[in-house]
Amino acid sequence: MIVFVSRYTDIDLLLADSAYSATYHVFPLKDNWFAAVLMHRWVKYCLIVAGVSILGLLMVDFYRSSKWLNYDICKKLAVVALSFIAVPAIISVLKSQSIHHCPWDLQRYGGYVPYLRLFDSLPDDIKA
Repeated sequence: MIVFVSRYTDIDLLLADSAYSATYHVFPLKDNWFAAVLMHRWVKYCLIVAGVSILGLLMVDFYRSSKWLNYDICKKLAVVALSFIAVPAIISVLKSQSIHHCPWDLQRYGGYVPYLRLFDSLPDDIKA
């Protein structure tokens, strides 16, 4: 489904267009503290800290003679904790390996790179 939407629709451009101010030729939220710092950086850090904290709780409970948590809850918490850690890590790796740029780098919005659909090749004169 994601491949189809990314490859054959313009939903990504519609979302970018809605965030772009054609009047001022800028993305108003590009350097906004809420978007840039809180949502992109601190949410990731909070997820990782929460995941590590839950894993720590599970390890403490595992080694205690009197258990706080039953086995079913431990399994569910382990999945949640690993997800909290894995999701930001996987997204970071995928972003670092992607040839796609942020919308404000697109020629459509005054940037230097052409718009590429999913699985398109990067032109030779553009660096990833």
